[in-house]
Parts: sequence; structure tokens; C-alpha cells
Amino acid sequence: MEYISRISSKRREALPVDLCIRQIPVSSELVLLTAEMASGSNPAGNGSTVVARGRTGDRLTLDEKRKILELYPSQVILREVMEKSNIRSRSTIAKLGKQREKYLALPANVRGKSIVSRKRKFDVLEEAAMKNHGDCIQKGFPVSFTDLKEEARLVATNLNTENFKGSQGWVSGVLRRNQLQTVVLQGEEAGSDPKVAEDWIRDKLPEILQEYKNADIFNCDETGSYCRSTPRKTLLKV
Repeated sequence: MEYISRISSKRREALPVDLCIRQIPVSSELVLLTAEMASGSNPAGNGSTVVARGRTGDRLTLDEKRKILELYPSQVILREVMEKSNIRSRSTIAKLGKQREKYLALPANVRGKSIVSRKRKFDVLEEAAMKNHGDCIQKGFPVSFTDLKEEARLVATNLNTENFKGSQGWVSGVLRRNQLQTVVLQGEEAGSDPKVAEDWIRDKLPEILQEYKNADIFNCDETGSYCRSTPRKTLLKV
């Protein structure tokens, strides 16, 4: 008579298959696999101990899930996948197979143990603010924390979005999700055209200064008065 090993918290005992409430045919492979799970032996029989995986207390990381799906089922058979990944549960791998595309799309060495996909309340406003940010950066205009918030508020007003405040916490979440950080802009060479500056000093500046007395004309480089100057910081993806 075939037996299936069963483990309780106090003892290990053999349970006759024919004593089950439902008479379910048990293949020799299932009996062997169940016995291996009960004894903790390696399916390959090399003497090493298999660590139980796929349980609530020992969840697979996202990177481990992606690597398992790279093996199964295209390269090796299921049993070899279980051995290579130290996983006892076939259902764990079967569940991963149903979400193959989602996990294989993850980048290498991704952190975490699960993917959370939920729709946020103000996704439309975030998308609009990020589109404006991308357009400004492409044109060479700096974008600040406040600029991002005001753009979202403007879109919310145009769309009659209720209960949107554009709080600091919301903007911080947008920056975190889009990997944006405040960076200091350094150097003028990339954004300056010397010829345009020389033409402006020669042609435009004298016309502007005609309305002012010499006592009211200051050199901004010496006084530090940067009226209407562009910001020195901007939000960039890093």
C-alpha cells in the first residue's frame, strides 16, 4: 500500500492513502515528491537541504521571480526549476507563469517582493504636470518644485477637479514616482550665445538706459542684484 508522509507539530506519521475521505489516485511521482517535502531532502539526491520557498513567511523577491520565469518552461523542466530555485511548491511557479509578461518586464536586480499596481486619484494631473516638465526641460527652461505644483493646480482648475490642493506631500510623491530631484545648474557656456549678447549690449542696452540717470544704473555682477534672472536650480531625473 502506498503511503503519504504527513508532518504534525508534535510528530511525523504515515497516513494510508486509502483512508482519505476521497479516493484520489496517487501517482508514484506525487508520493515521491510528498515524501521529499516531508523529509526535507533534495529532489536531486545530492545530500543538500532544500529551503522551503513560496510560503508567506519566506516570500520570493521580484528579482527571484523574474529569474525563475527565465528558466521555466523554455529552458528546463519544472522539476529542475524547483531544484535550482529551492522551491517545493509547484503552484508557486505555476502562478508566476500566469504573470510571465509582467515579471519579465522588470529590470535586472529589481528590489522588493511585490508589484503594487493601483490607480491614483489625480493621475491625470500628474501626467499633465510631468508633460509640461518635459517640454520645459527640452526647451532649456528650469522647472522648480513650485512650478510643478502650480501647473498641476492650473490643470485641476481647467478640468474642474474637486478636492485637489496640490499639497507638498502630493508634489513630493510625484517627484519620488518619477525619480526627480532638485539639481543646481552650473555654467553658462551651453546656453549662451556670445554674439547675441554683444549685439544686445551694443544695440538694445543704450536704448533702455536712456530713461535712467547714471546714479540709478548698477552692474548686477557687482551688486548681486539678479532681477528677473533665471533660477539656478531645476528638477531633473537622476
